[in-house]
This record gives sequence, structure tokens and C-alpha cells, in this order.
Amino acid sequence: MENPFYLMCIKCGNYPKINKKDNEIITISCDKCNITSNENIKSIINYSSKWVSNAIYYCCSKHDEKIHANIYCKSHNLFMCNYCMKIHQDKDSFFAKKKKLFII
Repeated sequence: MENPFYLMCIKCGNYPKINKKDNEIITISCDKCNITSNENIKSIINYSSKWVSNAIYYCCSKHDEKIHANIYCKSHNLFMCNYCMKIHQDKDSFFAKKKKLFII
């Protein structure tokens, strides 16, 4: 994706749940604010939806230049590029296995 975008709740800024209704409409909802909206996919893609964040996020890892983040890890509250997400997943898997080893 050339220009990444993020969907955020129009009231609280929380990351909403997204469900595909059909080929043209998605349902966006925020559990925290208890609001739901049907949005045309085209309005999401062309940034005209009020749910699309105008914030641009960059990868949280250190790079020589700023790299747009296109992945968000909700568990760790991190915005990452594809490369850093792969490393993050590998580390997370490694530590999860180590914790299991210590518990046994």
C-alpha cells in the first residue's frame, strides 16, 4: 500500500472493529463508545470517511530514514513496517516459548 491509513473511532480515537457487510459496504464499530456505522469502502480508500485517521504513523524502530508503518501490534501498542513486524513476531514467539520452558 502506497499511502497507509488507519481507522480510528470518531469520538475516542480507539481502534474500531471492522466487519465486511458486502462488496461495497463495511460496518465499523467502537466497543468503547458503543457506536456503529456503515461506510462505503470507496470513502475509506479516498480518505473521505470520518473514521479514517489523518495521522501518519512511522515505524517505531530505528531506521536511517522515516518509514511508514503499515502494521499495528495491538498487544504491544507498536506501529511497525513489514520488516520490523517479522522481527517482532519472531521475538514474541521466542519469548513465549522461553516463558513456557521456565514454567515447566
